This record gives sequence, structure tokens and C-alpha cells, in this order.
Amino acid sequence: MSSKQYYEDKLKKYTQHHEISGYGSKESQTIRFKVVTEIGDLRNKSICDVGCGIGKLVDYLEQRKFKMKYTGYDISEKIIEKARELHPNYHFEVRNILEDMPSQRFDYVFSIGLNFKIRDNVEFMKNLIAKMVKMAKIGVAVSVLSCHVDPEYINVNDFYYDPKLFLDWCLREVSRRCILRHDYLPHDFTLYIYKKAFEKRK
Repeated sequence: MSSKQYYEDKLKKYTQHHEISGYGSKESQTIRFKVVTEIGDLRNKSICDVGCGIGKLVDYLEQRKFKMKYTGYDISEKIIEKARELHPNYHFEVRNILEDMPSQRFDYVFSIGLNFKIRDNVEFMKNLIAKMVKMAKIGVAVSVLSCHVDPEYINVNDFYYDPKLFLDWCLREVSRRCILRHDYLPHDFTLYIYKKAFEKRK
């Protein structure tokens, strides 16, 4: 089963966004949103949400009175249709950035919870992050499941990423300005990647 079909099947079955997106609970979803949006000052910034689902991040940002320009991308036409229905004042688009990069650039680019197990998750995520960094003016935040997880939290449909592998790779090949967050849930990590270079010491 493809990831697209997997989430579209959940869209038919569930009404709550955390269930459609495969999160364990609404609370854990909210914690992920909180951590990702702590990458920087999002006020009056442009945000792109890659793999946006039905757009629940918009609700989180609105509840916290963020004024921002939001764009959501997802590969599923059905899920984007639902996102537009729920959030008519925001822009949602069917797009796979690995195959069709937008010309637009955004202050921040996010990816939250793309954990569905595929043939090569590590290569997929490296390619996705590389594209996201090209799209971002300021920074990128990626939230995924961690391989440092207790057995009770493991789902056979999910892939669990090695945080050290991605931090090392980002520092070597993407940006030396990275922060790894592994302090908020027992099964997740978030990687912040910043575009601006270090200022030279005088």
C-alpha cells in the first residue's frame, strides 16, 4: 500500500485529524506542533507545511494568535480537498515537492509526521529535507519518529529514524546551524535547520 492510499483510507475511517495522520493522540499531535513552531519567531512570516494533511497546524497557529501566510502541500487530492473545506482562507495545493518544486520561497518550511514505512525512508527523508532547505529563506523543521523508542510505542506501519544519523548528515551536507530536539515525547525528535551562515568573528 502506498502512503497516499494509507492516509486516504484513514480519511474515510476517521474524523479527528490526529487519527487521520496516524498520531497516537490529539495531545501528542499538539506537542509536536508546539515544538516545530518553536524554531523561531513565526509572526508575520510565510510558512509552508509539507505533508499538511487536512491542515490541523493552521488551527494550532490560529489558536495562538499567529498572523502568518500559510501554504499546505500534500500528495493526496482527497486530503487537500478536505483541508480546503475546513480552512477556506488558506492556500492548500496538491504537490509532491520531490517531483515538482514550487518557484515560491517561504520563511519557514515544516514537515511533521511523515513516518509511513516505504522502501527507503532514509533516502526519502534526505531528499525531502534537501528540497525543503532550498524552499526556505530562514529555516526548516522536521518532526519524525525516533529509533530510540520503547517497544510499547512501535507501530508496524511506521519507520523510526536515527536522530544521530540525520544530525550528522545535516551538519556535513546541509547546514552547520542545526538543533536536535529529543526532549518532548518518548518516541519523537525534531530537527531545526537554519539557512543563515555563522557570522565571522572579528
